[in-house]
Amino acid sequence: MGDRTALLAGATGLTGKNLLDILLANDSYSRVITAGRRKPDREHPKLSALEGQFNSLPDLLKGIQIDDIYCCLGTTLKKAGSRPAFYKVDFEYVLNLAEYGVDFGASQFLLISSAGANAQSSSFYIRVKGQVENAVKNLNYRGMHILRPSLLVGQRDEIRTGERVFERLLNLVSPLMIGPLEKYRPIEARIVAAAMVYIAAGDIPGVYFYESDEINAIGRNYQDRTS
Repeated sequence: MGDRTALLAGATGLTGKNLLDILLANDSYSRVITAGRRKPDREHPKLSALEGQFNSLPDLLKGIQIDDIYCCLGTTLKKAGSRPAFYKVDFEYVLNLAEYGVDFGASQFLLISSAGANAQSSSFYIRVKGQVENAVKNLNYRGMHILRPSLLVGQRDEIRTGERVFERLLNLVSPLMIGPLEKYRPIEARIVAAAMVYIAAGDIPGVYFYESDEINAIGRNYQDRTS
């Protein structure tokens, strides 16, 4: 077993849950630490679950060497309740985590953003995603990996009616989405999670962006190798 330590933020969300399973099963990591307002609903010898606000992370992780940080933080405008509340989670929490990671000595930061992320977009959601990408991409990490998945599909704890309807519509037209449109096909959260672990294993220096079609190919390659 390897001796790397992973820090996962957002372990109770759709992608985070899938990612946690993969990290715990991955021999490269001897320890997996989760950080968030809620602890994951599971136990494992490799798992250390931290519960609390993000501003307490420096104290909670004092003296612990973190190698790779996986950021699956994110909410929706509906769930957040307001634009400021959404911004706090999707921008401030993400940036704080990335800045803390530099202090922790982490070598890699892997972030789930969104397809179409653009700091100049007229869409508030897409604009915030682009803004946080710009804020973290030049921080002092050996590797900065920003994934831009399309609509994430999988078994969620909460029911998002609007997303369910949109998901069904996209699934109907997905076979027709080829070429430049392929990156907008719905993508399974477990595939995104697998891609993150595969990318981290490469330990490639630099700043990289991954569109949804590329994420799909990487994630499926990882699953083929580990199945």
